[in-house]
Amino acid sequence: MATASPQQRLPGLRERVRRWAKRRQGSDDDQLRLHSGRIYILPNAQGIAFGFLIIAMLVGAMNYNNSLGLAVTFLMAGIALVTMHHCHRNLAGLKIRYGGDEPAFAGDRAKFRITLVNDTAVPRLGLTLRCHDHVTQTIHLEPGEHETLVLEVPTTRRGRLELDRFSVFTSFPLGLFHCWAWIHPRWHTVVYPRPAPAGLTPPPQHTDTGGASDDSAGDADFAGLRNYRPGDPPRHIAWKSFARSEELLVKQYAGTDVASHWFDFDSLDQMGLEARLAQLSRWIVDAHLSDTAWGLRLPGESFAPEVGPAHRDRCLTALALM
Repeated sequence: MATASPQQRLPGLRERVRRWAKRRQGSDDDQLRLHSGRIYILPNAQGIAFGFLIIAMLVGAMNYNNSLGLAVTFLMAGIALVTMHHCHRNLAGLKIRYGGDEPAFAGDRAKFRITLVNDTAVPRLGLTLRCHDHVTQTIHLEPGEHETLVLEVPTTRRGRLELDRFSVFTSFPLGLFHCWAWIHPRWHTVVYPRPAPAGLTPPPQHTDTGGASDDSAGDADFAGLRNYRPGDPPRHIAWKSFARSEELLVKQYAGTDVASHWFDFDSLDQMGLEARLAQLSRWIVDAHLSDTAWGLRLPGESFAPEVGPAHRDRCLTALALM
């Protein structure tokens, strides 16, 4: 019977320790403060080598009855203890706050913004976040400062992606200890279907002239929205839409041609589910880049033709969660 190698057993042991930590700590809220009971600290490779050096110096000093050697040995041991205390204090009391997320297409990396806040009177130095194999930049926070870091999480398939664990760590001040805390949030983002390769022509555009034959009554009939362009009159800006989504859109009225696509899920019935979603995703991305209005029909719901990033995100989210 084959037995697992130490290299194979180590990830399993780490996972068991992490599960134990989650059972012990529970899930975290969008904002938390690290207290001492959830901060872990161990000597790293440099710390272990430093410990062996102290032991060797102690044995040598005792063997030769060298008082100076003993004094230096105890001084180094004292430095190590002070370093351990400062390393642990570097995280204790640190505040962590959720700063939002950024959806991604399947295969790309989704992003979570995390803000570290130092509202205490002592500086926090050498702070880094880690999630899976991604490590953020290292930052230093003076008293009263805060800074937002971006954690990138790999994605493999469409749907809802949950960030269930990451860690904040430091090795300040001398790099002899690794001090960390695990955070177990309940944050999630959306992973969009990866767009299919370009090739299949989108459905033909539908042009709505909105009663173009009656130009004198043009401003009376609303016909749709488009992205703002320099020179557009301010009275045509959709301020209510701007208040909702912070997108600057311009109203189009009768007398103005409004060209739009309708992307219909049922029109791709010759494809499988994932291929349909990938093709719709491709058409949506292309229409958004070309600033063309589009509508989307899915089983059970429909999105009227619009333009803008918010409309794109709504349609792609609907595809992701099908």
